[in-house]
Amino acid sequence: MPAKTSARKATLAKKSKSTKKQAAALSKKGKKAVGVTASKAKVAPRKKAAAFVAVAADPTLANLDKIEHIVVLMMENRSFDHILGYLTLENGRTDVDGLTKDMHNDYKGVPYYPKPRTNTAFGDKQDPCHAGKCVTEQLQNNNAGFVSNYVRTHKKDPEVDLPMNYYSGATLKVYEQLVNDSCICDRWFCSVDGATWPNRLY
Repeated sequence: MPAKTSARKATLAKKSKSTKKQAAALSKKGKKAVGVTASKAKVAPRKKAAAFVAVAADPTLANLDKIEHIVVLMMENRSFDHILGYLTLENGRTDVDGLTKDMHNDYKGVPYYPKPRTNTAFGDKQDPCHAGKCVTEQLQNNNAGFVSNYVRTHKKDPEVDLPMNYYSGATLKVYEQLVNDSCICDRWFCSVDGATWPNRLY
């Protein structure tokens, strides 16, 4: 056998033994580390569950037994002020966050204040825009963009102040009766300033 080949085999044998020793050392370290971690996990004490605190029953809960039915009435694309804002403006109720006489939208230097409406139907092309972009414009500057947005999206409609119209109890007599007999929610806002479906989903 040539001398170079023999020397090469001897070198490979030494490297192989060295590699096996390193692997054995790493294996021992790994086992030791795993053992220490497992040992620590066993020693760690468990947290005690929080104890329940006795709470006295709310005496007013008995009033729920007096309720036979709960009916939720939702008007799509109709704001609270449009339907029931008159309770504050005309009826003077201070417990309702409704319309006030100083509310207005300005357009081209003309102020448009809340105006009573007796016609309960809108025209075929009078539906105010309620897409996300439109709602953002309407709510800008503390709800000051309703008229300007309506004019921009309904260029041919002469009734530019339609978004400022509201109904009263004399026009919506059924609502007037419901208000007198039922609970109303005047601070219930939509989850998303935009179209219908996002608010139905969230």
